[in-house]
Amino acid sequence: TGDSLATSDISLVSHVHGRERRAERHIERRELQEALRYGRKELANPGRDGAKRWRVIFKGVTFITDETCRHEITSWRMDEAEDLVPVAEEANSQGGAHTVLVVDQSGSMRKDDIHGYKSRTEAVYDTVARDFVAERVKEQEELGRDQLGAAGSGEVLTLIEF
Repeated sequence: TGDSLATSDISLVSHVHGRERRAERHIERRELQEALRYGRKELANPGRDGAKRWRVIFKGVTFITDETCRHEITSWRMDEAEDLVPVAEEANSQGGAHTVLVVDQSGSMRKDDIHGYKSRTEAVYDTVARDFVAERVKEQEELGRDQLGAAGSGEVLTLIEF
């Protein structure tokens, strides 16, 4: 975007889903416009139809757009996650880690569009088991006991110790 264009004049087409996510996450439209102007742009996962999407990151906000970078798809804040880092470091210094995993259980997670899995949820839990838990079990001698809490929305937290 050219420097002569004011940030507030940057074109952005909002759709219901994008507006709802921004409202839930307290993200202002202006923040997305700033991200488009100044942020780091990288290729994101394609849409359900295979369409190209972009991830734009700026000042702790991640913003997903269509291939034109003008249609808002969704957005979220990453800066809140930074507050969790000292807690994780403290847990490791005491000989283990406590990790909580929350898995999306919306209707889209029931789709069977991931090869080899009955649903997206099944793919998530299998990936967590193979890539996250398995690695920590291998490192258990060095790190001590780890705990992983896993829950989907509306479920009771299940604690796994390894």
